[in-house]
Amino acid sequence: MEAGRHVATDQEQSSYCKLDLDGKEFRTLLLEAGEGEDRVCCELQHVSLQDHPKPQYETISYVWGDPAVRGTIFVHGRATDVPASTERVLKRFRNPVRDRVLWIDAVCINQADPVERGQQVAMMADIYANTFHGLIWLGEDDDRCAEKATGVFEAVIKHAGEETDGFRRYREIMHDKDGIERYAPTLGSLDLDYGPMLSFLSSPWFRRLWVSVPRQPHGSPIIRADASFSRSSKRPLCHRRALAIMVTSTSAFGKSSEQAGG
Repeated sequence: MEAGRHVATDQEQSSYCKLDLDGKEFRTLLLEAGEGEDRVCCELQHVSLQDHPKPQYETISYVWGDPAVRGTIFVHGRATDVPASTERVLKRFRNPVRDRVLWIDAVCINQADPVERGQQVAMMADIYANTFHGLIWLGEDDDRCAEKATGVFEAVIKHAGEETDGFRRYREIMHDKDGIERYAPTLGSLDLDYGPMLSFLSSPWFRRLWVSVPRQPHGSPIIRADASFSRSSKRPLCHRRALAIMVTSTSAFGKSSEQAGG
């Protein structure tokens, strides 16, 4: 198969052409350059995990939010109804000067086709695993919670590295002989304000199904920490997931605005 062998056009009756479900096809989104409140313009294109060379794209992981709150993007020049969170995410991750190839479930999967939707959901693990970059959107950050939390994360990671021989003994120290995670009775000796970190980790994103971030051959996940969050009672699970991401993606925070899409 050849990569990108079919691209839908705005003359077609629908933005969604049928996928070859036996050929492991899926759609990527060519997001046109833009910034600010410029309308979101994009095109869908068909690629396959069986293509050689492999298709180059970035995945976006985020929380849809209230499905009743809607937004509008333009796919092949046609106004398309999407969750409002999807429109916001695409505005945040688009680059101001060049197009970007993305995979985002709300647009790349035909949500009106239950057969396709089921098949594409079954492929999501492979789609995420083969991404060039994993982009994570945590929401808006009006209170600059993420910026405050970054310093706490860096201090905790530094301390954890020192206590685990550069993370080489991380599993040995953090798990008992049966593989069960251990918990310290206190927050430890670090003199830190943990409030921003706990607020940050209360994001709904850390409790969603698709939260595992695999090691990626081309680089670490990029996390857009534009988020303000309410507190949650489910902190242990949130913290374990967040720490797993931080250990997997060395210095995932503090990426430049160019890397994060402007």
